[in-house]
Amino acid sequence: MKVRQARSGATVTVSGAVHDEDGPELGAALISALGDGRDGDVLLDAHSVTEFDDGALRAFAAVRTRAKHLHRGFAVLDEEDGATARSLRRSGHVFRITVHPDAGAARAALSEGRSRTAARNPLPPAAEPAHRGPGVPAGARAGTAHATGPVGAVRLAAAGGAALVQGAGHRLAGAARHLRER
Repeated sequence: MKVRQARSGATVTVSGAVHDEDGPELGAALISALGDGRDGDVLLDAHSVTEFDDGALRAFAAVRTRAKHLHRGFAVLDEEDGATARSLRRSGHVFRITVHPDAGAARAALSEGRSRTAARNPLPPAAEPAHRGPGVPAGARAGTAHATGPVGAVRLAAAGGAALVQGAGHRLAGAARHLRER
């Protein structure tokens, strides 16, 4: 197996036979392409792959997970009957990792996927109000007590909102009493 990364860092080209033991090297090259600090999708050009063992697909799963975390895309460039495409179909990974004939088609499909995701999720995670902390419900004001889960209910009861946790049982009431005594 030969691995070559394009100067842009966005495309990794693989040629030759890819065996199970080549998976870590392939994964490292793809993760490196993701970590170069560039924005954009990472493509694996597998047109020159002659054989692809299913065990090397573990590298694809790790790269796909990392790419999703970075809000980027990952796709494989190969012919429909290419060795890598056959391996992805045989293993069922083709439903998670898309195969395209060229870079233009791959980038268009990944862009369309991002557009669909953005339409479903109009507010990105970074757009949430800064005053909200962990466990504070949406629309809540900063500095007010909120009953979120058993711990939040106990804190709320200790702050004087015992009426809100009436149905919670004796454990919550005892815990609230303990917190007030502190």
